[in-house]
Amino acid sequence: MNWKETARRGLAILICVFMVVASGVAAPQDGALKVVVVRGSNGANVVSLPAKPIAVRVTDRNDRPISGATVVFTAPASGAGGDFANGTNPVIVFTDAQGLATAPQYRANSNAGAYQILVRAAYMSQVASASIEQTNVVAQKSHKAIIIAALAGGAAAVAFAAKGGGGSSEPNTPSTPPPVSPTLPTITLTGSSVSGPR
Repeated sequence: MNWKETARRGLAILICVFMVVASGVAAPQDGALKVVVVRGSNGANVVSLPAKPIAVRVTDRNDRPISGATVVFTAPASGAGGDFANGTNPVIVFTDAQGLATAPQYRANSNAGAYQILVRAAYMSQVASASIEQTNVVAQKSHKAIIIAALAGGAAAVAFAAKGGGGSSEPNTPSTPPPVSPTLPTITLTGSSVSGPR
């Protein structure tokens, strides 16, 4: 890890600490700041693959979007969780003109299970938070090869049985098809019918 990465992580931790302290000192006035989860709620992520986007909207008490708010996304440090772009956790982003903040490149770690991503937003001494429910799932191996092998084995067994295999001690006897009775045509004329000899 180079010094730039260390400095960036240190700054992220300092901002998180500041936001936690600020949330206790300067509580939101009358719910003036709100965080609404837009994307990623109840997300199911396949372990070690990019997850679905996670985004929130920060608004004022009248539901008007707030641009330039600081938003910190934090995944659990242990157990089921993940990290963001370049392996960072937590990650800091800012809301756009629509009040949207998107967590960059979230990726689930190798631990399966349910957890929450904590979201904290700060704007002009006001702080609000939300949590995003997530679940990491382990990808199941494909059973296609097993099914193909089973089908091939079943076809071989049918062919073997058709040839008379199977370990029976009785001699093979050709099967005789059942007798077929001929069908005689019937001709129908106006009001009467004539059929062939019986």
